[in-house]
Amino acid sequence: MHHKKLSTSCLTTPEYIKDKHLDRISADSGLPLTGRLQYRGPARLISDLMNPLFLPPLVLAILSWELGLPGSTISWITGLSLLFHTAIPLAVTFYLLKNGHITSPDLPRRSARTRLFGYSIASCFIAFVGLGATVPVTHPLIAMVALIYLVNPVIGLLINLKWKVSIHTAALSSAGAIFLGLTLPGLTEFTADTFILSLTILLLLLPLMIWSRYRLGAHSYAELLGGIASGFLLTIIELYLFNIMW
Repeated sequence: MHHKKLSTSCLTTPEYIKDKHLDRISADSGLPLTGRLQYRGPARLISDLMNPLFLPPLVLAILSWELGLPGSTISWITGLSLLFHTAIPLAVTFYLLKNGHITSPDLPRRSARTRLFGYSIASCFIAFVGLGATVPVTHPLIAMVALIYLVNPVIGLLINLKWKVSIHTAALSSAGAIFLGLTLPGLTEFTADTFILSLTILLLLLPLMIWSRYRLGAHSYAELLGGIASGFLLTIIELYLFNIMW
């Protein structure tokens, strides 16, 4: 029986990428994953709707509402976050994609993340300065959360130098940790609402995110769990440290 040698060119075909035996390939495995990352379906929808760039304005808006801040203040906080946490990093992402600096918004290659991390950190710094400058008319917790959204990307960049963890699971677990941390004794008076919201994020939305990123082939389980651990633990630690410092 004659066996045909498998050409390396066939590894780039959708048939190879979609083979049932190759459904669970990490994005840094050395194999092309373009077919997997372009998959359109529930996994793609979940991943896009819970994009890390969409979470800071949502978290800050909910936090502002829970604090009972005036509508005008909530609008200012949310608008500033939308501009610097979401719109600018998203625009930079599409610019880098258009000019070939990255191959996918999912950033499957660890080495391609550094430049976007840098731009995002700069934008988050401006957001922190803007929100921190208005603390007297907002609330110290707003500045604390804005600082979390600055410090976490910096640490994420350092981690990314050696290991590519999932930004999606890190950001979502961080959001859950923020609302969970606000219910812990000695930090705030928040109780039922934020606790339920935290459990919803951590026990319902986070498993969905794990499934979607794994289904898309963007991450291995180790990378997904690494994102969860780093996002959650860093945020809880930072909440307590910033609360002591403030």
